[in-house]
Amino acid sequence: DFSGNLLSVSPQRAKKTYEHGAMLIDYEDSGAVVVDVGSYTTKAGFSGDDAPKVVFPSDVGIVRKDASNFQTYLGTNELSFRRDGMEIKQPFVDGRIDDWDLYESLLTCVVSKQLGVSTKAHPMMIAVPAFVDARRRERTLEICMEKLGCPAMFLAKSPVLTTFASGAHTGLVVDSGHQMTTVTPVHEGYALRKSCIWNNKAGHRVSMEILRMLEASAEPIRPRYTFSRNRLPDGRSELVVHDYPNTHHSYHRWALLEIVDEIKEKQFYIPEAPINPTDMANLPKQKHVLPDGSTLALGPERVSIPELMFQDNGTPEPSIQEMILQSTLKCDQDLRQLMTKTTIVTGGNTLIEGFVKRLEKELTGKFPSVSKARPVVAPAGAAERKSSVFLGGSILASLGTFQSMWISTSEYQESGSAIALKKCP
Repeated sequence: DFSGNLLSVSPQRAKKTYEHGAMLIDYEDSGAVVVDVGSYTTKAGFSGDDAPKVVFPSDVGIVRKDASNFQTYLGTNELSFRRDGMEIKQPFVDGRIDDWDLYESLLTCVVSKQLGVSTKAHPMMIAVPAFVDARRRERTLEICMEKLGCPAMFLAKSPVLTTFASGAHTGLVVDSGHQMTTVTPVHEGYALRKSCIWNNKAGHRVSMEILRMLEASAEPIRPRYTFSRNRLPDGRSELVVHDYPNTHHSYHRWALLEIVDEIKEKQFYIPEAPINPTDMANLPKQKHVLPDGSTLALGPERVSIPELMFQDNGTPEPSIQEMILQSTLKCDQDLRQLMTKTTIVTGGNTLIEGFVKRLEKELTGKFPSVSKARPVVAPAGAAERKSSVFLGGSILASLGTFQSMWISTSEYQESGSAIALKKCP
């Protein structure tokens, strides 16, 4: 058990030479690569780093020449450049890897192109959700060992890494990201999978509700690729609208969702307590300037749409506070009290204004007897909350006490992919 050493060991790279098959790796010189492939962005860097060196979209652009021949495009710059027929895809469906070729492309891009190092020269720690099944964990190990040629690797549960980043090793981790919201109890550095609760009431769900609202409005929302500006002799600019009939519908939606996410970040919020329908209808409208210069007036929807995260009625999935209650009750009785002491909040969707305060209020209602003793731990900075999984991995991979946990190539050759279930519980 390496979790107990967290608070006493600083996140410095551990100087240790460790034999993996025929290769000797000096961790202080090479540094383990830490990768968190999320459903919205991929974060990557080296053990001991206090922030990821690489953050880029987990979307992949695909231009098909025929059924078996295609070109992939990754990263913000390549995705932002519109191409005829370019389809936008993701390797994930409901937080689980569904397209292994795209996943391998992302890993190769992040290590070889973005970090600029060889996958064969660095141990690799990859974060995986707690609810991911055994076969997908084994397949991830197979790709890293057989296709990327990693000398060693480790599959770390995302909620466990979040607790490390927060300076704790026991608590209830609430992770609301792009595709999924998960609630996972972590005890002494181990995720309690049987008590994990998850659903897709998360950031993408909120964004799609906003997009539906915008598409129903009278004025069209123009993605950035559909217009340009010409400078007139008098200094004014003229909007020029372009028509690209060969644009794939998935790319058009991807470009629209970029604007939706900007609107969500600046205009939408969650009140500390539910607002009754009469007061909701009287909320003042706020104007938002769109990229093409037109203005959008937003009223009650600024509150009503993100409110779905805390609603039990009207949606098939439970609210986030109900998920916390269910997860706590699924723990063994002797652990429930421990889990009610600390709630750790992470994920980009929790950055909606008012999310944390509302969660604290709801938890007071769900757990009145322990409300004062149940602090909600949430990094104040957006970067820290979005990158807590990476930060925890950076700390864990740098601990000297962790180095024996790596799965070496010799261990993989001897035991096969099943070693992932034994060494990465």
